[in-house]
Amino acid sequence: MDTVLMLGPFEFGDLEVPEALPLGGGQRLAKHNFPGGARNVQALGPDHAPISWGGLMLGGTALERAKGLDFLRVQGNPLPLTFFDSTYTVTIERFQYTVERYYKVGYQITLEVVSDDSQPVRDIPPAGFDTAIQGDSDSLLGMASSIGDSLLTSAIGNVDAAIRQISSFASAPLSAVSGVLSGLTGVSSRIDVLTAGVQSVVSSASVVGGVLPNNPLPQSISSMAAQVLATAQYPVLLSMGSIADRMARNISAANLQASTRTIQVAGGTLFGVAAAEYGDATRWPAIAQASGLKEMVLSGVQTLKIPANPKDSGGVPGQ
Repeated sequence: MDTVLMLGPFEFGDLEVPEALPLGGGQRLAKHNFPGGARNVQALGPDHAPISWGGLMLGGTALERAKGLDFLRVQGNPLPLTFFDSTYTVTIERFQYTVERYYKVGYQITLEVVSDDSQPVRDIPPAGFDTAIQGDSDSLLGMASSIGDSLLTSAIGNVDAAIRQISSFASAPLSAVSGVLSGLTGVSSRIDVLTAGVQSVVSSASVVGGVLPNNPLPQSISSMAAQVLATAQYPVLLSMGSIADRMARNISAANLQASTRTIQVAGGTLFGVAAAEYGDATRWPAIAQASGLKEMVLSGVQTLKIPANPKDSGGVPGQ
């Protein structure tokens, strides 16, 4: 798991951690309108929006964890909320939970922000997907070891190896990106199969532990052991499925983010531009097609469009 989310003494884990946290808010403004259309606007300070999310509590202690979090709501005390390098002081405005099974409890929580105690970020860093994608891949590898399924471990290992061959998903060729996405589809399919299996085991017993009347003791013990193992694996597999889905979305978004650049050149040839931009002069037809040109030779000052992921035509112009 790549996010440590703490609310007071309560640490959220696995699928209790949301895919997204809505942050930010507004600015309190004093607005004064004057004759003639002039106006004066004074900023009075930030107005933080409530922080709200939902998730799943899974495993044998799910219900007790939900009741513990609800007790924090009843107390009504200000609590620190921390994740990444962010810290807020908040009060639980609303906490509701739905008991589906003893091992599966859904919840929704809304926090009223008392103050944002984080250090402000004054220098905005560049965005990037590659670190997040590799981090998720590392998480999948680690979690697969606790499942112990050779097919799943092998599939994740193949995806991880393919990811490490790509320095930037924003500029990677479509063939490489498609290969990683195809591998992730296989990982997700195997996770779905294993999830269905452990869910069947957990749901098969009508009482906790699987000890049923008139069952032979060895059979009851075996059922109990299988149920305990499945209960432990269930949240891990669900979390793995969520991570695999997030990886696929990030990979697709990173590849689409790479937009066509525009450059200006004075004379020369598309052959030379392609060699300079791509390190492959045979990619000149992609520039010609994007720029609406039919000739390789450039005259005067020209504005050219440089596709981020040019198709390989082998140097043969498209029709």
